[in-house]
Amino acid sequence: MRNQQLLNVQSVGAVFSSVRHRLLPILAMLALFCFAQPTWATLKLADQRNVIFDRLTTGDGLSHAAVTAITQDQYGYIWIGTQEGLNRFDGYKFETFYHLDDEEGSISHHSVWTILSDSNGDLWIGTDAGLNRFNDADKSFETFFLNEAPAGRKNSVYTLLEDASGTLWIGTSSGLSARHPDGRFQHYHQSSGDKGLGRRSVRRVFEDSRGILWVGTEDDGLYRFNRDVDEFVQVADIELLDNYVRDVMEDSAGNLWVSTTNGGITLYHPEKGTVKIFTYDKDDDYSLAANRVRSMLLDDSGDIWIGSDGGLNLYNSESGRFTRY
Repeated sequence: MRNQQLLNVQSVGAVFSSVRHRLLPILAMLALFCFAQPTWATLKLADQRNVIFDRLTTGDGLSHAAVTAITQDQYGYIWIGTQEGLNRFDGYKFETFYHLDDEEGSISHHSVWTILSDSNGDLWIGTDAGLNRFNDADKSFETFFLNEAPAGRKNSVYTLLEDASGTLWIGTSSGLSARHPDGRFQHYHQSSGDKGLGRRSVRRVFEDSRGILWVGTEDDGLYRFNRDVDEFVQVADIELLDNYVRDVMEDSAGNLWVSTTNGGITLYHPEKGTVKIFTYDKDDDYSLAANRVRSMLLDDSGDIWIGSDGGLNLYNSESGRFTRY
């Protein structure tokens, strides 16, 4: 496996760190669309790390340049989801899986949104046509269609999370579902309004260190799960500049970070009940590189890597500044 940090600069949408084997300290890939960006080489940033970047492109066998998801399975393979196929990388070459209409057991759609390797070693893949589980023995896929999508909407699975109890949470284009450890599915899209998520498109599900489950929606902001009544409630005490939530994460101090499509990042301090908002400032070289933030990652040193439409950012927790790569 290449023991280097991988980046295809421009719009960075998937930022990944190997948890089990630490074979790749940081892996960041091009995602969704390519946007023009400034040249950061002219900036002299005092706290910039000496980071070596390498690239994996379609010339190396990657199925498509628009990368949307990255994870590592129990065997050490790197799985890379794109808009045109699912890729498995062994450190030397790619093996690609496509949807084939005439082949039973192929992946349900070529457009992949999310990938998760769970505590049982199962690999789950969310696509534009339902949820898939990979069978390594014959390299086939089992497909789960979670609900009937409303007219004009896809049955897309955008985000996956395994919580501390082993429940698999599945965020889709038409609501949220849960697969319990006994294999039973539960759907949370029946209610509407203040009593639940309804059929809102779910883009991110995250469980913090206190066991609180957070859900980021496409057009209705952030929700919090009330386990006592098995219900989701919209969060009103965390200010967001945009209600399209792209990512949610927790830093080493227990603070919640919420990134949005056009409103930068909201940093919420739960103990203090205070909020700080980070946005792009054209006059500040140490500000966030763009207000559209697609993904975030906390590394082992406590710093945060941020994938945005302005490129890759590194937030230094000590200086409180952003470095642009």
